[in-house]
Parts: sequence; structure tokens; C-alpha cells
Amino acid sequence: AAPTLAVRVATYGRLQLVSNPDFVKVSGGAYGPWPHDADANVATALALGAARVAAAATGSLCIYPATVAGSEDAWEVRWRAPGSPVVRQERFLDYGQSELKHFATRMAALGASAMLGPLELAATEPMQFWSACFRAKDAFKHLAAAAEAVRPGSSADWGVDAITNGLSQGAKLSKSMNYDWRKAEETLMTAAAQSEACADKMRSMLAMRGSVQGVVMCMNRGSRPAGKNLVISLDEGERGTPVEHAMMLMMRDKAWAEEQGLSEDQLASKFEDLMQQWGGGEVTKATPGSWAGHLTHGPVGGSSATGSGGGGGSSSSSSS
Repeated sequence: AAPTLAVRVATYGRLQLVSNPDFVKVSGGAYGPWPHDADANVATALALGAARVAAAATGSLCIYPATVAGSEDAWEVRWRAPGSPVVRQERFLDYGQSELKHFATRMAALGASAMLGPLELAATEPMQFWSACFRAKDAFKHLAAAAEAVRPGSSADWGVDAITNGLSQGAKLSKSMNYDWRKAEETLMTAAAQSEACADKMRSMLAMRGSVQGVVMCMNRGSRPAGKNLVISLDEGERGTPVEHAMMLMMRDKAWAEEQGLSEDQLASKFEDLMQQWGGGEVTKATPGSWAGHLTHGPVGGSSATGSGGGGGSSSSSSS
């Protein structure tokens, strides 16, 4: 008989990313705190993996070039699990379709083809999972083919169709707001062919638009928790950047507005002006001014997929 998912995750030994106590668990379709218990790490890994998969299946995510200086080769994903108020941010490296194929082939050769499923990848290899989401149908097709070659029928319960459909629906909504993350890599390559300066400028624009639009996607896709405010996790390196400024404006943060002497209408106007500056004016038409909450610097119950997310304390501000 095939080993249980918990045993697969435990034996793989990639649990250092899930040692924090505030990760989510699945409970009646909702996501909440996990107990402070080291023995719960395996279940915690599966729960966080399930949350990532659920976000992909509902299209509640957006992938974009990393916004923090020094991470120019990385990508970020902003996502929210259905039923959770937290918009999470993770950073990952993408090595392309050929590397993903090689990874799948090697895992199968090592007798670990069971680890190629979306849940297992999301729990133990989040970078590979987000890379697969980035490349969607083709990527998951290659992963399934590698597993099927070893054990026919092993991918039947992976739920790949639901994931790829959710990714497609989310990408279409994102595209309608002037940022198509499925074309981001191609756009960057086109800019790079012109000059390095052109590539750097385009990367900054895509990063800004994608980061903000990720929050918009999380507002618009997936079920919302009743009576809870939104929590947006920002990297420590985003303090004082246009990304933080845009989030403050988008959240219609009352305390911050009072400090700046601005009304809510003025906040909305400034947000629109800022997004126009970064080529993402369409985002403002789909941004709910309600369901606001607060910003938190550093990981909220988690770290980046590469383990290099912001650390330290948090600086948050609330609004109603």
C-alpha cells in the first residue's frame, strides 16, 4: 500500500520551513493557528501545502518579479487561502521548464515519484510548486507523466484539473486589470533584448503592478472570513518603498490618512495616480475600498519559499 501523505512528508525531511507556530490548518474549510507543538510539524506542513493548493485552485494569487532589492532573479507570489484573512507573500526561484522536467525525472529515478503531487510539492518543495503554477498546465502535465511512468494511476487523485482551471481563471482576471503574469517572463526577455536598463525598468514596473494586483486578486477570489479584517504581509525590505505606499493607499488606512491629513477620497485618488505612474491604472477600477485591514512587515505565520523572507517584528496599521 502507498504510504500516507504524512509519512511521505515526514520521510522527505523538508520541514525546516514549517517550524513557526502560526501556520494554518484545515478545519471545516477554514484556516487558523496551529498549536505550539513540534510533533505537529508534519501535519502543519500538509496544512500549509493544502492552503497553497487551495489558493491555486481558486485563482487567489498573483506571480510577479520580486520587489526587494537584491532579489532581482527571484519571483514572488502573493496568495490567500480561502477562508483566511491573511494575504501571504513568498519568494521563489524559477529555473524554467527544462529544470522542472529534470526535477521530476530525478525524483522518479530516486523512487520518490509520490512526492511529485501538488499537495506534496506544496508542503515540502514550495519553490517547485509555485514554479509549476507559474507554468501551469504544461508543468503539472510533466510532473504527472513522471509519476505515471513509475506507477500508473498515481496522479488520478491529484486534482490537477481544478488547479489549472483556478490558475487560468485567476490569470484571466489579472490580465483584465492590465497585468498578465503568464506573459511576465516573455515581457522581461523582450525588454532585456533591448538593453539592461530597459529590463530593469520593466522588472520594476511588473513588480509594482504584480505586488499590488496580488492583493486585489486575493480580495476578489476565494471565500472571505466573516467579521475579519485583511492582513497583508510585506517583506521587511519593502519599508518605505512604493509597494508599501501603494498598500497604505489601497487599504484606505485611516490612521495613516490622519497623519497625512488626507480624506478617504484623497487616498483613493492618490492610489489611482500612483498606479497610473506604474502602468497599472486598470487595477484601481477593481480595488475594493472596503475589507481593509492592516499591513504586517515580516512573515505572518510563515517565511518565503526560499527561507529568506523578512524577519523581525512587525509594523502594522489598522483601518475599518
